[in-house]
Amino acid sequence: MDDKNLEIWIKKDETDEIDKFLKLKGIDFNEKFIVFHPGCGLAGFPREWDKDKYINLAREIINEFKIKIVITGSDDEKHKADYIFKGLDNNGLNIAGKLSGNKLFAMIKRSSLVVCSNTGIMHVANALRVPLIA
Repeated sequence: MDDKNLEIWIKKDETDEIDKFLKLKGIDFNEKFIVFHPGCGLAGFPREWDKDKYINLAREIINEFKIKIVITGSDDEKHKADYIFKGLDNNGLNIAGKLSGNKLFAMIKRSSLVVCSNTGIMHVANALRVPLIA
């Protein structure tokens, strides 16, 4: 085993389920979007990027590239996602607390880019070979 890179395999039914979920939320199959995952868990707050910086970056991306932002996070991180979503004038999609495990991984796999702090999602995006800013 020469390749020591982490890999995660997403089942087709999980990908299909996320495609349907996104379609219901207004994101078509061929439409690009960026995942923002602002939280680092309950004890990870020292590693988190400031919520206002996420807002500023998202506004720049939306204005420049006309691409949607999907905000993810756990139930415990929902207040962070809500703050960012409100700062974007509810422009985008806030699904914090709605997906976990393989469904969240399938969402990340489907995205064009992940923006997050030093958290498990950073490793997931890397394992799925999704471009990443962390």
